[in-house]
Amino acid sequence: MALASTLCLASAIYADKDETDLLPFEAVPAEVLGRKIPKVDPNSDIEYLFYGLKVNDRRYGHARVRERHIKLKVYTENGVKDLDVIHLPYIKRWEKISGFKARITQPDGSFSEFDRSDLYERRLLKVDDFRGDALSFALPNLQVGSVVEYTWRSIVDYGQTWYIAEFLEEEWPSEETEIEFIPSASHSSIFQAFNYELEFEQTKDKTYLVSAENVPGIASEPYSPPARDYRGWLFMVYNSEFSMLNAQAFWDGESEYLTELSRDLVKSKQRAVKKLADSLFEAGMAPEEKLWIAFKYCSNEITNIWAVQSGFTDEERSKLKDVDTPAETIKRGYGTGSDINQLFASLVAAAGFEVCYAYTTDAESMKFNSLALSRRLNFPERVVALRKNAKADWRYFDLSYVYLPFGWLDAANSGQVVLLPDAKKARFDTTEFLSADLSPVFRDARFDLNEYGDLSGSVQLEYNGYPGVRRKRFYDALSEGEREERFCARLKELFPQCEIRNFKMSGIFTRDKPLVVSYDIEIPGYGESVGDRVFFQPSFFEFGEEPMFMEEQRRTDIAFQYAWKEEDTVWFNFPEGFHPEEAASPGKPIDLGYFRFACAYALNKSQSKLRCKREFRMDNSGFQKDSYDMLKKILEDANTQDSHVMTISKKEFANAR
Repeated sequence: MALASTLCLASAIYADKDETDLLPFEAVPAEVLGRKIPKVDPNSDIEYLFYGLKVNDRRYGHARVRERHIKLKVYTENGVKDLDVIHLPYIKRWEKISGFKARITQPDGSFSEFDRSDLYERRLLKVDDFRGDALSFALPNLQVGSVVEYTWRSIVDYGQTWYIAEFLEEEWPSEETEIEFIPSASHSSIFQAFNYELEFEQTKDKTYLVSAENVPGIASEPYSPPARDYRGWLFMVYNSEFSMLNAQAFWDGESEYLTELSRDLVKSKQRAVKKLADSLFEAGMAPEEKLWIAFKYCSNEITNIWAVQSGFTDEERSKLKDVDTPAETIKRGYGTGSDINQLFASLVAAAGFEVCYAYTTDAESMKFNSLALSRRLNFPERVVALRKNAKADWRYFDLSYVYLPFGWLDAANSGQVVLLPDAKKARFDTTEFLSADLSPVFRDARFDLNEYGDLSGSVQLEYNGYPGVRRKRFYDALSEGEREERFCARLKELFPQCEIRNFKMSGIFTRDKPLVVSYDIEIPGYGESVGDRVFFQPSFFEFGEEPMFMEEQRRTDIAFQYAWKEEDTVWFNFPEGFHPEEAASPGKPIDLGYFRFACAYALNKSQSKLRCKREFRMDNSGFQKDSYDMLKKILEDANTQDSHVMTISKKEFANAR
C-alpha cells in the first residue's frame, strides 16, 4: 500500500470553537455513498474516510484538550457487526467528555443524528486503582454502505503531562488522516515520529500538523509486539531544566533523579524499621535467608489493599490516607503495592544489602527507545533493586504483584532494560529472562474409552510460574461457581454433550504454590465408532486446537509473554477385546534448542492401555518476522502430531509397536 505523508508546522486545522461547537457535518457526496470497494485496502470491512485529532495544550491553561472528528464507511456485513456499538474511551476520574454529536447516513442519502442524550456509560477496564470507562452509543439500522460520522472533545483535568504520544495508524485503514499538536506557549518542545517517515519544517507558532493519505490499518495478528514497537506514532515532548534535545543528557538526568528518589524512599535507619529488622534477622544469618524472611514478612504480614483477598472495598480504599513512611505501613499492617515495596527495600537495606529503586521497561508497552525522551513511556514500572555488595549482580523485586514468587518480576518486566540510579551518568541493566523450566504446566488425565467412542475419567492440571500467575489474576475475583463456569466453557464448546463433575480449583491466592484444577468428565462420542473400529485423538488436551499461526504472511514480529513448557500424560484404557491397529508415535521429535516438541505413544504388555506423552517447550520471548515461515512450519508440524487419530479394533494386533 502506498503511503504518502507530509508534516508541516502550521496554524490549526480547526478554528477555535465554542465549547459545544466542533466541526459541522457536511453532506456525504453521492460518489462516496455509492462506492462498493474500500479505497485503501480492498479487503477491509470498514475504512476511515477521514480521521482527525487535535491535541491542544494552549486552550485551558494546564488542561489538555483532545478534539476528534471521525468519518467512516461500512463495506461488509462483518463491518456492520463490528460497528454495532461505538465506544469513546476515557478515564472517568480525570477526563470530561463534551461536544459529542454523530450522524449516520444511509446509502440512499437519508440520515439520523445523535447527541449527548444518546450516550450511555460502561466500564471497559479496571485494574487496581486505574479505571477505564467509555461513553458508548448504538447505531440502529446500520447497513452495508452506511457512512458514520462522529465528533467529541475530551478535557483532561489532572494537569499537563510533559509529553503527548498518539498513534497514526488506527483500527481500520484511513483515506485521510490529520493529527495536530498545539503545544503550550510557555514551554519549548520537540516533535518526533516513530515507525513512520515524515518531513517537516518549523514555523513561528510551533503547531505540529501531520497530514497523511492512505494510512494502513493496524496489523491485527496473534502474538504481536507492543503497539509502539511497530505502529506509526507521533511524540511531542517539552523541555525541562536540562536539554531534552540531547538523549544522553536526558537519561543522565533521569538516572540522577533515581539516586535522589532512592535516598528519600529507602529508610533503613527509621526506628520502626530497625526494630522490626532486629526481630526478624538473627545474628549470623545468611544474607539470602534474610532476604527471604523480609520477602515473606512483607508478603504475608502486610496486606496489599488492592489485592482481591484484602477485603477492602473501593469506597474504603478511597477514604484511606496515604502512607508516608515504612514505619506507618508497619503500624497499619496494610498499604499499596508501592508502600509494601518501600518497606521491603528498607528492611533489606537494614539487613546489609545495597538497595535502590530502578525503572524497568514493560514488554506490553514498548521496548526501550532512547530517542523517545519520556521516562513514563520507556520505563513505566518502578522496582526494588538490590545486591550483596558492589561486585555482585543486581537483583530485582516487585512485591506490588501479589502472586509473584520470590525474586520474580511481572512477566512484562522479565528480560527487560532497567534504568539504575547514578549521580553522574545513566546506568542501564537487564532483568533476568526466566527459563521455561520455571513456568511448567503439567496436565494429566486417565480415561476409559468404550466401544462406542465414549470417554470417561479424571483430569488434573497444574499451572506453575507465569501461567499460574496469569490464571490466578483471572480467577481471583470470581466466585467458585463462576470459576467453574468460566473454566468449563471451553470444554463445553468442544464437547457440548459432556458432563463435568467434582470440579476443584486450589492455590489461587498463593505466591509459592501452583494453581491446581481437577475434575471428572464424561464425553459421549469423543471417538468415532464405525463397525468394530473406534477412531480417537490421543492428545486429549490439544483436541480442537488449531495451529498457533494461520496467516500465510506476517506484518509484525512475534512476541510471547514469557517462556513456558507443557508436559502432558494421558492414559487410555481400551474396551475389552480392542487393540490398536497402529500404535507408532505420530511423528519425530523437534529440537531446535529454544523450541522442543515430542509426542510419543506407549502400550502396556497386553496392548489394552495406551499412554500418550507430550512435551511442548518454548524458551524464547519472540522472533523477527523474517523467521515467521520457519516458526509457522514447525508449529504446524507439532499441531499435525497433536491432531493424529489412532484406530483401535477387534482385529489382531499386528503392526503396533
